[in-house]
Amino acid sequence: MFKGIYLILPIIFVEASAINSTALKVEFNQKVDKTSAEKLTNYYVGIGDKDVSSSSIEANNTGLYKAELQEDGKTVIIKAVDEAANVIWLDKNTTTVLTTPAVALKVNATDFVVKNKMVTIQVRNVKDAAGKLMDTQEKSFNSVDSEAAKIYGTAIDATTSKAIPTKNNITEVVVTSDQDVLFMFNEPVFVDSDVQFYLDSKNITTHVSLDATDASGKTLKVAKAAGIKDLTLGNHKFEIVGVEDLAGNKPVGDIYNAVIKVVEPQDNVTEDEAPVVESLMQTEEGKFVVTFKAAPKDGTKVVVKDSEGNTVKSHSTTGADKTEEIEFATALAEYKGSTKLIYTVEVTGADGGKIEAATGSKKADKYSKAHTFKLDLVAPEVVYSTKDAKGKVVETEFVKSTDLGKIVIPFADELFGGTVVKGTSANAVILKQHIGEETKSLTIPFADIAALVNNELTIDVVDLVSNGTTQDIKDAAKAMLNKDEDALLAGQYELILPRGLVADTLDKKLTNSTVIPFAGDTVRFEVKEVGQGGGEASVPQTAQDLVKYDADHDAIIVEFVGEDIKASTAKNPANYTLAGKKLAADTYIEYETLKDGAGKVTGGEARIFLNKDTVVRDGNYTLKVEGVSTTSGAKMLPVSVTVKDMKDNTRPVLESAVITGDAKLELRFSESVKVEDPDLAAGNFEVLVNGALYTVKEANVHTTDTKLVILELRDIVDYEGRTVTIRTKADNNNDHFVTDLGGNELKTGIRVTATVQGQ
Repeated sequence: MFKGIYLILPIIFVEASAINSTALKVEFNQKVDKTSAEKLTNYYVGIGDKDVSSSSIEANNTGLYKAELQEDGKTVIIKAVDEAANVIWLDKNTTTVLTTPAVALKVNATDFVVKNKMVTIQVRNVKDAAGKLMDTQEKSFNSVDSEAAKIYGTAIDATTSKAIPTKNNITEVVVTSDQDVLFMFNEPVFVDSDVQFYLDSKNITTHVSLDATDASGKTLKVAKAAGIKDLTLGNHKFEIVGVEDLAGNKPVGDIYNAVIKVVEPQDNVTEDEAPVVESLMQTEEGKFVVTFKAAPKDGTKVVVKDSEGNTVKSHSTTGADKTEEIEFATALAEYKGSTKLIYTVEVTGADGGKIEAATGSKKADKYSKAHTFKLDLVAPEVVYSTKDAKGKVVETEFVKSTDLGKIVIPFADELFGGTVVKGTSANAVILKQHIGEETKSLTIPFADIAALVNNELTIDVVDLVSNGTTQDIKDAAKAMLNKDEDALLAGQYELILPRGLVADTLDKKLTNSTVIPFAGDTVRFEVKEVGQGGGEASVPQTAQDLVKYDADHDAIIVEFVGEDIKASTAKNPANYTLAGKKLAADTYIEYETLKDGAGKVTGGEARIFLNKDTVVRDGNYTLKVEGVSTTSGAKMLPVSVTVKDMKDNTRPVLESAVITGDAKLELRFSESVKVEDPDLAAGNFEVLVNGALYTVKEANVHTTDTKLVILELRDIVDYEGRTVTIRTKADNNNDHFVTDLGGNELKTGIRVTATVQGQ
């Protein structure tokens, strides 16, 4: 059996990144030795690349930070030993959240890591799993936290009796429990008096706080006084409006959603799972990974056979993991001149029978299936689009509004997602700018192109004005910028990328494999007008102190500063995004021009009257304003502000109905409701039995479950074999006597078909 894989595939420091302002991530291309990977003296850090080789994290921060190897054996997390006392860098809310005056990571005798800077990490003396030392290597990242914290439920660790995060956002409690409920974030969060908390749409803010026993600011406690022991079996929605992480990031929609699940005691017992083979995926030219539903027993066999039934590879699992990596080839010659191999993979127990679990008694059937294993013969390509978490295609933004002087081209290496690096080419990169009938050209010699960072190639046109290697390059770059020389002029652009500009690496490839060079491409994109400055049209502006909420009219007031504002752009709902969602196209917006005492136009005011069902819960929400322009077309840059003290305007919706008696029905709503007068509230419901109308006598809210309304009819009904339909409506005087706890009238015109209790 071949024993020298690690001599052929050297350990590579693949990527460094900031998880957030409290933790750094270092990733390797293969599993590494735990002892050397967790030795903090093997890690150095610097701002940019200044003095990085002499700036040991441990020497400058003795005993304050630690390195932890993760379960995958390839990823190392660097974070503070005392997470309440030390962070990587100070951010917007750091000193407010952490009770101990937090200190950032020191990089030398006087300097600290600060946000919005390029940071370089150097790794040395780390060994691979076979004990071979890696070469000293460096990677860089931006010290920016742009993602909101993630919320998780908690469970109690049987060994330590401490709360630990679950893999989802659910915290389970046993029915009649008289305990506090905990949720955890993956990073510290900021909770102030503006943050609102809801349980089943009831405001429980007075009973929720950061857990004082967790000084890192990651744990949220819902006190038992919130009524936990009175909850019924099942899921109960827990919502948070306004929580930020240390950088001020909020989740999409500004609302965190979690679940308190009430269960019977026996529901906490988890049944054993069988170690079924869930998937098999090729991860490199000579490797694949088998994923099991449950960890298999040590010694489980994975056998690879060719088309004639000959064994190519026989592997026994170790470590009782749910994933197992199998190497079936180490050199290109093993593909025998072909670009793909069709091998049968068999997974069995150690004795050749069923697959046994590492824990528990359940076994899985043997697995046998033919798989096609390919060589990576695809060159790196420009990433023109990606898919978000919901599967929606998102086009690449080559010039971002946050830095209009740079062109960033992301690349991807298929098939296995290896690292893309600068290649070898005799040709230059050419940038063409088309404005009207005029075309300008900028030629950038290949030698002046910087190395890729995180598989991204950056063309910094602003930097070329000062640092271009020739005066011609400096002049050509300057001609493409606005008068302030900080942004590209609005227009159409072409970036001609020559063959060989980038290449994949031997990462994830076999010995003697060929690296396929980039075939060349022309990237076309548009830079839109943002107001070029230097005497051009003054764009409209707004800011945090110019935006407020008018509770009397359920409206957002946005004041703009600037002359000659085009009213139609301020009245366009598409130019406003509330809590991550564009305003509905039929949102009514008024606009008024504002003048000073001398009659000079100073700006304007947009009054956005919110549609019903726009705001889910009381709280603070993020409003993004963009696209508002002058009559000459100069547009404002996008601005995000917080609209404070907004009120819930979402109506309760009838979701289902159950027949519970000869003259009774239970109606379930989307949130807790209240009834002003049971007799009058009866007029807000219509009950039809096979089309015949039956009169509702009264409507009452259930005594313990406030999402339920009990309807009592005036007459007994024979429901057998008949269709019963309930419709919500205004009464004969167009009044509503059923509302949510915030006073929003129930949504009318909703029809549901009733079921019979127990069926």
